[in-house]
Amino acid sequence: MKTLLGAVSTVVEQLSRDRDRLERLSGKLGEELDKKTSALRHVNSRLRAELTERKQAQDRAERQKEELTQAGRLIALGELVSGVAHEINNPNNVVLLNATSLSQLFDRMLPILDKHYEANADFCIGPRKYEEVRAELPCLVQEIREASERITSLVMELENFARRHPVEFSEEVNVNRVAESAVRLVGLQKAAKHRISANYSEVAPRVRGNFQQLEQVLVNVLQNAAHALPETGEDAGIHVETVYSPGAKSVLISIRDEGKGIPAEDLPKICDPFFTTRRNEGGTGLGLSVSSHIVREHGGHLGFESTPGEGTTVTVTLPIAGQEPAARDGSRRRPR
Repeated sequence: MKTLLGAVSTVVEQLSRDRDRLERLSGKLGEELDKKTSALRHVNSRLRAELTERKQAQDRAERQKEELTQAGRLIALGELVSGVAHEINNPNNVVLLNATSLSQLFDRMLPILDKHYEANADFCIGPRKYEEVRAELPCLVQEIREASERITSLVMELENFARRHPVEFSEEVNVNRVAESAVRLVGLQKAAKHRISANYSEVAPRVRGNFQQLEQVLVNVLQNAAHALPETGEDAGIHVETVYSPGAKSVLISIRDEGKGIPAEDLPKICDPFFTTRRNEGGTGLGLSVSSHIVREHGGHLGFESTPGEGTTVTVTLPIAGQEPAARDGSRRRPR
């Protein structure tokens, strides 16, 4: 009996030792498993990060490729436009000068022709009666002059588009002064007269750039806003506002009109060269393209929001002085 109890006791002790050894082995296996799992998670996380970086790098490369392609097209287009503008400008100057000379010549001839008309009644100049010629010729000459001036304006826009010199960041510009100047200039036009209201931030810091070019951007946007307003209805107006955004370290110039708005399908294309919704009204589609280029050169962004039938808001966002890239020529800036 004692021998049996001793054997059982020995077996129990052995089982206890085996259990302890198994528990130790299980603990070690658990630790090893945790380490392997952690390592796998780390590797997996690193792989995901690398895949994300590769995808972002690929996207950047694709964007850069598209930008380079577009830049090449714009350079070629700019050279073509520059040549065409020069070829148009020369004969157009002749037309404008001759229209002016013709008008002056006719004015000097009128007393003689009128005297002949009074003495001999109506007479013919070619196939037309003198009365008809006298009434219509000034209008015809004026139409020639206006058409020539329109061509001159178009040529200037083409040359500005083709030139696209880098902006000289030589000034620390007061955005409120730029907006005030643009509002004053556009406010002289009939379409915008008495229809522009403005609210300027009292704490807007200066931005670094070029006063005249930023003024050109705002004038162009304001002119577009004025063209979008209905001809009747004094309630429809244009609202200009400057806002300082400390979080974004930028100044925003918002120009909101209460006009006809822009169709959703046209919004992505409005800064494309030669795209315009006002072709029949004389629009060239170059103004916003040039404006967008100027704003980008200032390190900023030109944004658009529009609801057809309700109006359009254009926002010019510019980094405050000290936040944008350094001047190309390394020159000191002077306040304005």
